[in-house]
Amino acid sequence: TLRAPLPVNPPDQEPLLRASRLGKIYPLAEEPSDWLVATLLRRLATRGPASWRTRMLRKADHRAPLFTALRDVSFDVRPGESLGVIGRNGAGKSTLLQLLAGVMQPTTGTLQRRGTSAALLELGSGLNPEFTGRQNLRMLAQLNGVPAHEVDLHCSEVEAFAEIGEFIHLPVKTYSTGMLLRLAFAVQTFLRPDLFIVDEAMSVGDVFFQAKCARFFQERLAQGMALILVTHDLPTVKALCQRTLVLHRGRPIF
Repeated sequence: TLRAPLPVNPPDQEPLLRASRLGKIYPLAEEPSDWLVATLLRRLATRGPASWRTRMLRKADHRAPLFTALRDVSFDVRPGESLGVIGRNGAGKSTLLQLLAGVMQPTTGTLQRRGTSAALLELGSGLNPEFTGRQNLRMLAQLNGVPAHEVDLHCSEVEAFAEIGEFIHLPVKTYSTGMLLRLAFAVQTFLRPDLFIVDEAMSVGDVFFQAKCARFFQERLAQGMALILVTHDLPTVKALCQRTLVLHRGRPIF
């Protein structure tokens, strides 16, 4: 039975990631021109008398109303810690992880990072569908600063973790969803990030690969890697996460 490991570092150690009152707001525009006009109107609303500002904001909201996907989210993650993020669909979980991974910039709040990080946010992201599995492995490793000779040295280990056999020599566009997950996850095992961010990817693989991923997380957490995991699978949260952030309609509940 897997159990969430205790942090390997004292709580006063410098965090790998510190989020302070993060928020993300999207304008809901039907046409690009509506978004552009609304942006200009909101800029105009920053100056002039109160009646002018109110009128400009009303016009902007008519063109492209604002949707708050996330607001006032704060937490720290230190080496060796694992944080689960749960909530209903539309709670803001994926938006939060995209901010943490640097895919998007927050509208409000601050985000401080140190060390290296890797994110598995969407199956197939970063993979070239025309390249073979092995070519994608080499490309992603070198894009993350791993020398070519070191990639060649450990290539067989990554392929063994992925367990896709001879398909490693075929273009990724021929892969099933489970094979894409295996390859993308196997690449991250090779990169050895200080912080690993995962968005519901483990639910795609079969039970055997899920168990392998869980063992990988346990081993790396014991070595000081930090983990942020979004999933709807509560047993996985109980097994791997020391703390859990519950989101509802973009706000942290507890």
